[in-house]
Amino acid sequence: ASTLQDTFVPLGFTREAATQLSTTMTKLAIDVASFNNQQDANVVRDFQSAIVGNHETVRKYGIIITESRLKLEAMTLGLIKGNQQLTAQQKVQARLSLITKGSADAIGDAERTSGSFQNQMKALNAERALPL
Repeated sequence: ASTLQDTFVPLGFTREAATQLSTTMTKLAIDVASFNNQQDANVVRDFQSAIVGNHETVRKYGIIITESRLKLEAMTLGLIKGNQQLTAQQKVQARLSLITKGSADAIGDAERTSGSFQNQMKALNAERALPL
C-alpha cells in the first residue's frame, strides 16, 4: 500500500486520500492477482504504472484504458463537462474508476479462493519471506 501511496501524494492527493486510495487499490490488486494467478507485487506495480498513464500494463488483466475511455469516464464521474481538458488528478480518478470497473469479475476472488492451491502457496511463500 505504501508504494501506491507514494504515487498518489505527488499527484496532488492529500495524505489521507492517498492512504484510502492506496488501501483500496492494494486490496483490488490482490483480488486481480488471485483471479489471474499472478504475484500480488506484480499487479500492484502494474496498477501503479497504469495510474500514472502507462495503460498497457493492465491490459493483460482485461482492463482497457484508452484516452477516449478516460475522457468519457471523467464525464460520467462528473469531473469534467464537454471538451474540457483533464487535470492530472482528474485523469487519476478516471483511471482508478476504469481499473475498478475492469476488475469487476476479480473483486473478492482472493477471499473466495483462499483455499486454492495457488493461494495457499502464495500465503506460505509470504510467511517464509517474513523476517524472524
